Amino acid sequence: ALTLDMSEGGNATFAGNITVGDGHFIGDDSFDNLLLQSSSGENLILSSANDLIFYTGGTAPGALGTQRLRIFNSDGNATFTGDVTISKTGGLDAKLNLSTQGAGGSESLIYFSDLTDGVGRIRYDHNDGSPDEMSFYTASTKRFYINGSGNATFTGTINSGSITSTGIITAATTFKTDSGSMSFFVPNVGQAFEIAQNTGDATFTTQAFATVATSTGDASSTLTTKGYVDG
Repeated sequence: ALTLDMSEGGNATFAGNITVGDGHFIGDDSFDNLLLQSSSGENLILSSANDLIFYTGGTAPGALGTQRLRIFNSDGNATFTGDVTISKTGGLDAKLNLSTQGAGGSESLIYFSDLTDGVGRIRYDHNDGSPDEMSFYTASTKRFYINGSGNATFTGTINSGSITSTGIITAATTFKTDSGSMSFFVPNVGQAFEIAQNTGDATFTTQAFATVATSTGDASSTLTTKGYVDG
């Protein structure tokens, strides 16, 4: 049934569902939710003269609730007020999350998740009173990070045919090669130092200078600052 308020600014109230045109539906679904549904084989179009805005938690026309998504007419950009999750159910239920965290949204994160949230992620820290830092995680553990000065730190082993650096490479533990000799190169010289694969012998391209360098093969042998071996 239809009830009409004939006064100025009056409302129209439909007691049931509404069918429009060739079968478009406005009404309740089986769970008493509002359903907008196009007829078979046709599209549902939302068109706005300006921005398109979505709210949740509204209770009345004057109480819209909280804005969750706004699509701007000016450039087509979309702004979400919460995290964004892209997922596909099945297998490990893989999903991609875009999130901001920290005080004042000081952390921006991309989560690559399966059954355990955030097992892989890229995280950028900014505006938190410390130098900016981008970090990369695997198996929920921080593996690699770059700070605002451009310095990079790896928490595990680096497997590479070659490593090129315009700065200083600092090793907290060990330089290791599993195959072939280990060579060290410097600008304007080329190869300056080599450690042989099978013998461990060290060869300098030119004269070697050191404050003190003691051979483990002969504790009495010392490389002096003049490049001579005493012992």
